[in-house]
Amino acid sequence: MHTLGASDRLRNLVDFLLHFPTREQLVVYLSQNICPKGELAGVSTGYLDDAGIINFEFFYGFNDELPTHKTVKITDDDPTAETLRTMKTTVINLHTIYQDYDQALEMPGITDYGTGLGFPTTTRRLYAFAFVGENENFDGFMEYFECIRSILTFWETLNESKSIKQMPKPELLDTALTQRQERILELINAGKTNATIATQLGYSESLIRQETIIIYRKLGVDGRRELKKAVAS
Repeated sequence: MHTLGASDRLRNLVDFLLHFPTREQLVVYLSQNICPKGELAGVSTGYLDDAGIINFEFFYGFNDELPTHKTVKITDDDPTAETLRTMKTTVINLHTIYQDYDQALEMPGITDYGTGLGFPTTTRRLYAFAFVGENENFDGFMEYFECIRSILTFWETLNESKSIKQMPKPELLDTALTQRQERILELINAGKTNATIATQLGYSESLIRQETIIIYRKLGVDGRRELKKAVAS
């Protein structure tokens, strides 16, 4: 099984945006499709209002369920605020985010991730990403991420003052299971818990959790119960 290359992911993103998604649909798409390693990413987007408050509207792909709305002051010692203040891509070590930033946004489970990225797309809009992999594992992908930022900046600029048409819920473009996902699926079907699978395969439990979410989506099931029924049939 293969993982899509960077050029394919960029081309698919452009094709997706040509269908006029809502921002919520875009956040879902980015979460499912944009990680260069083929893993589910935590994604959110925020908007700076006239009072200097960054309002986060959507969250998708995170390990823990998050509130639908969170806010940060543009003056706070927070990486997302820093992203809009500097208008530069911000790379964050999420394991130490609360040591590195005194006023970082409280997000349950965020330190389970390795790398965070913040993209400013306009002077008022940003996108934030959380990846399982460590910072050094993403060093070779920064040009790829800057391309994503440029695409999102272009799209946001075009649509800043337009209403965006609704489109059907986006699906994963790469529906084939990776070798790791196939092995995890075997262990799920054997009745193993995420914790047991993580120990057996040598990965973190949070990574196994994310991979199972992708497996369920690729197979069109909602969870282990439906998966067992699908396998049994």
